[in-house]
Amino acid sequence: MVFGVLIFYLSGIFIPIESWANEGIDELRVRGEIPVEFINDMPYDRESVIKKLAIILIKSNASSKKLLAKRMLELYRIPDSIFEFYGGVKSASDTVSRYLPKLGINAKLPDFDASFEIKAKFGTSDEYPIKTWHWPEGDTIVGIDFVRAHTIVKLGSSNIILGRESIKWGPGPFPSLLISGCAPPYDLIMCTYKYGRIKGSFFFAPLDQYVSNDTIINRYQSAHRLSISLFQDNFIIGLSEAMIFARNDIFSGICYLNPIGFYRLCEYNYHYAREARGLAAFDDNLFWDFDFAWYFGKKNLYGEFLIDDVGTPTDPHNPFFKDIKSGPVGWTLGFKTVDFFLPRSYWIFQYTRVNAFTYFHALKQNYYLYWGYPIGHPRGSDFDELSCKLTYHINVNWDLNIMFNYMRHGETILAKDAPQPPRNCFLCEREKVQKSFDLRVGFTFFRLPWSVTYGQLGCTWIKNYKHKRGEDKIFPSASLNLEITNIF
Repeated sequence: MVFGVLIFYLSGIFIPIESWANEGIDELRVRGEIPVEFINDMPYDRESVIKKLAIILIKSNASSKKLLAKRMLELYRIPDSIFEFYGGVKSASDTVSRYLPKLGINAKLPDFDASFEIKAKFGTSDEYPIKTWHWPEGDTIVGIDFVRAHTIVKLGSSNIILGRESIKWGPGPFPSLLISGCAPPYDLIMCTYKYGRIKGSFFFAPLDQYVSNDTIINRYQSAHRLSISLFQDNFIIGLSEAMIFARNDIFSGICYLNPIGFYRLCEYNYHYAREARGLAAFDDNLFWDFDFAWYFGKKNLYGEFLIDDVGTPTDPHNPFFKDIKSGPVGWTLGFKTVDFFLPRSYWIFQYTRVNAFTYFHALKQNYYLYWGYPIGHPRGSDFDELSCKLTYHINVNWDLNIMFNYMRHGETILAKDAPQPPRNCFLCEREKVQKSFDLRVGFTFFRLPWSVTYGQLGCTWIKNYKHKRGEDKIFPSASLNLEITNIF
């Protein structure tokens, strides 16, 4: 009875963060439309986006805007029936080959919406789903897992997300630094609240356990975010704080479950105040993050700045204030524009740097990892990356995509097995800096209203492969991805 009183109504189907539609939404934003107000918080509510796209399609006179809106309305329309089935399969080959089929269902009932998706992997890659078993013959790895299983409780201006879902915080279309969307999906409870041009978000998720010899420690992540939309929704900023902590007694970390608490103060008291009272000090892993997106004249300037292991200027173990070049920080700066030298085109330019000390911690159970996969940027630590992507809309059915990427992956890594590291694990030198250049050309085919196909050919040149001096490699790559909606 109490549960029935609390839940006014359940509803909400998300656009998955890996969907092609998110880049279309982003391009519409650059072109001056607002299908999503707080565009730096993903995933997006599908029904809300559809309503705004319908208005754009009717009112806009620009062909590019109509093309984008029509595609998304056709393929992500509100289902006519109670159940909506979708599926897909991806085939990719570069250094290894793999196949990733998926099948999902969205259920839309009068007072209840839900999404459910299962994904498998066949091949030798280390992608998620993680290894489940080997094929009876050979080295083929088979993995399978649920990657989506959730619903939303709507209470006025608040949403409570319950279940398994991937999330992403950050302004760029490429992976962000704090919550990148590249980690395995969380089993989480997430709350959002919107008031005017302010949006607050909070989530709590148990992670995989840390196991060392006979020691098993439970790991958790809490994060909260404040998003603010200014100047008629043309300038969006986000302030985020995240915490990785390990406890066998979750109540000893209850402070981090407060959505409006200040994690830095909680962490300080868990560590220094407990130590001063003669109690066991907790050394947790704290992150601060700032991101912004500024839209002006069919252009967008965006960026993100991350600080790991936030301390104070007087903290003798805080490397950030000693050396910003190698301290635990990362940043991204990007620029997006449309119709640059080419009508119906969308351009993205981005630079990202993550220093060597970032994402690691004095305690291995507090590494910024989930099932061994990075929660933050998938490249990890100690890299510079320059990326450029061009999307050209040939017509309503075809897109041409060209992308190049240059990356330096540094000589230093953080030694995970350091006996007693000072604050962070000590830096360990590898033989040589690895540098790579990647060029890819692809297409996207929209078979309205039920499918979209992505195809891509590319080549990667790597100098000092796996950081070994003189090991230069060239890897051709190919991928084909078919997404099918409304199967029945």
